[in-house]
Amino acid sequence: MNIITLIHNLRDAIHDNYALNIWSTTYYGRNPKVYVGIDTRKPPAADQYPLVHIFPQQKTVGDGNQSHIINVTCGIYDDDTLTTAKTNVVELEGISYLETFRKLVETAILSASLASYHYIGSIDLTYETIEYFPYFLCAMEVRVRAELSFGDDFYQ
Repeated sequence: MNIITLIHNLRDAIHDNYALNIWSTTYYGRNPKVYVGIDTRKPPAADQYPLVHIFPQQKTVGDGNQSHIINVTCGIYDDDTLTTAKTNVVELEGISYLETFRKLVETAILSASLASYHYIGSIDLTYETIEYFPYFLCAMEVRVRAELSFGDDFYQ
């Protein structure tokens, strides 16, 4: 399976995920926008969030090995604070909402339709919850591995 086919399978799994769409509609009034690539010269405006951005990062082929790294960035826009029972506690709502949104996206990724010999090997996470406030971001490196056999096309 080539990396673009994998990206499209992840895109569709995320776009069509019922729980993700319900959560997003409940908290933000719309389904999340799913991008494959983003024009960084004209980044999405606040009203395009929540969003998921998918793009290829790396591919390894040869010697009976095939693996792909696909980046999936989850983003929400939220400048509200949560009310807590604790005095003198200020908690940004976006941090909690980002984690819920990200987990729903991860669940959709894990449900994606892959070729029978491909599987999700691991997902590494990096959060950005400070630098771009009120935008909250989580980048996921999704490692897709293949169990190939003699006669399979390792260079696909």
